Amino acid sequence: MWLCFFNKPKSYLANNVGIDKITNKRSSKFQHALDRNIQNDLIEKEKNEEQFMRMKKLVDEGFNSPIDFWGKVIDQDGKPIESANILIIVRDDPTWSFDGGDNSEYKIQTDDGGLFSLLGKRGAGISVFVTRDGYSEYLDKKTGRDNSSDSLLYGGKDINLPNKRPIKSEPTIFILRKKAPVANLLNIVSGRVNLAKDGSAVKTTMKQNGQGIDLEVRCWSSSSVPYTYSEYDWRAEIRVIDGEIQPIIGPNPIEAPIEGYRSVFKINMGKNLEAVEWKASNSRQKFYWIKMDNDSYAKARIKILTGREHQANVELWYNLDGTNNFEQ
Repeated sequence: MWLCFFNKPKSYLANNVGIDKITNKRSSKFQHALDRNIQNDLIEKEKNEEQFMRMKKLVDEGFNSPIDFWGKVIDQDGKPIESANILIIVRDDPTWSFDGGDNSEYKIQTDDGGLFSLLGKRGAGISVFVTRDGYSEYLDKKTGRDNSSDSLLYGGKDINLPNKRPIKSEPTIFILRKKAPVANLLNIVSGRVNLAKDGSAVKTTMKQNGQGIDLEVRCWSSSSVPYTYSEYDWRAEIRVIDGEIQPIIGPNPIEAPIEGYRSVFKINMGKNLEAVEWKASNSRQKFYWIKMDNDSYAKARIKILTGREHQANVELWYNLDGTNNFEQ
């Protein structure tokens, strides 16, 4: 009996042999799958390394591109500016430190014809900044672009460049605005003025020692005014007592125009309106020119706030010399 205890039935042995075969088969499949995954990972790693090396080569080649640059500095009237200060940052650091800290910097000045150049350098591109005492940045009236600075790429082909590379006979043009004499301006801030929600006119006096202007501001809504600051339809009117008003359009608001004023500036603010001058909001501000009946001038920043309350906030710059100059 004791020996029979160790004698296993044939069926038991057959079943165990089958289990061993199945286990070995599954282990073999798992090993094949594991080997295949490892091989794919190695192939993918090699591809990534190849791509990295190709990108590094392109970057290194791009940052080694030859750079020759010609520029010219003029004022708003087209006259060349002599002795303008030029700062040129050459992007020659392939570690992508575009803050300028690791890139080369060159400081030069324009000649009597407003011309300057930087030749024989290498890098991916350059950034050019122009300044001079007595001048300020000049903003394009159509685009608002600052014409006192520019950036150019040199790494790559011309067809892919966002800007045209200059040549000696066609230099890149930089424009600075010659400042007018600093104006004698009286600056007054009103603080917030509460407006009636029914559209009744509220007078705001912006004067000091008898000099300045008086405004009337109205603001109302045909819809129920919410208790929150949610957007809703509203209207407003701004009138200058003993004067006229017009919105300031475009950059460089230094010299007030002589004509083009109106007695009342009206704001029709629809909740979903996407207007050029004003957008649907519970808070909008805009700058205005003001011409008084005595031919004195002022510039004003007027902010209309709606929501729980209707309010106006006004800041005024009044020319004490009676001219239309607002240089600061």
